[in-house]
Amino acid sequence: MRKTTIVLIAVFVIIGGVIVAAYLQGVSDHGIVKPSNMTEPQTELQEELALTQKLLTVPIGGIHKNFMQLKPGETGETYYTLYTRNGGPGEVSYKIYRVAAVGEKEEMAMPEGLDVSIEPSKFRAQPHKNYTSKITVKTSPELLPDVNASTAGFAREYTLCLRVIFEGENETIGDDWLRVIPSVVTVPGASGLDLPRGYLHNNSITLKPGETKETYYTLHTGEGGPGEVSYNIYRITGKVNAAPMPEEEKLPMPEGLYVSIAPNNFLARPHEKYTSKITIETSPELSPGKYVLYMEISGVGGHTDHWLTVSVV
Repeated sequence: MRKTTIVLIAVFVIIGGVIVAAYLQGVSDHGIVKPSNMTEPQTELQEELALTQKLLTVPIGGIHKNFMQLKPGETGETYYTLYTRNGGPGEVSYKIYRVAAVGEKEEMAMPEGLDVSIEPSKFRAQPHKNYTSKITVKTSPELLPDVNASTAGFAREYTLCLRVIFEGENETIGDDWLRVIPSVVTVPGASGLDLPRGYLHNNSITLKPGETKETYYTLHTGEGGPGEVSYNIYRITGKVNAAPMPEEEKLPMPEGLYVSIAPNNFLARPHEKYTSKITIETSPELSPGKYVLYMEISGVGGHTDHWLTVSVV
């Protein structure tokens, strides 16, 4: 009996040791328990940066005007451009149909009296070319503007999805959406529901001489684009809030302060998010103080600006 008890205790000790070892193996540097074979999930920021890099290289496309308001019986036109970049040669085909909302891709029945087409809808594309097709939206006088809450009770908004298939190019980012409102009166504010907008992830950075820190700027294109976007960052006095910034308010960057943003010039498509990394590098010789930086954005969405304060302590 005593021998059996000793054997059982030894077995329990061995099992316990295995469990503890597995537990310790799963503890991260921050003391968080995780399975040893589990990879770290990407953060939202990492996903945004990866998507931005992808958007700069793969074939992309976009509708030039993503909103249209027509009176019943009118016909409207807009255009879609595909930028093949390194994609192709291959056959491109388009399909345009009604969906529930921007971002959705499940097809819905087209209402009686609303007809949509795109030409050309099928062609062979070559690398490093741009191809533009015309989208035509026809409404009949019988297309009644039913009330819809999204247009403040004035009319119903119909959302159309343009699907893109580029033969051999599975990473193409080309699908886009078009909002159409048939109404006998102008629906106030309907055209500005999804304007381009952007923001700095941090408005101020504090660091010591010799340190390097990073922050980010994210642009939501909304219904802006396709078109070029450019960023410029320079130092200002911080005394005048104006856009564009007067030349006399600009200051030379001090020796030992280096600021860059990447990407800083790119082609942007509608309904997309682009995140750029801002790197602030200081030398050990940089004098402590407060440096006001001015970020100038031009292109899709017009001309906007943001301020970033760098404090060297």
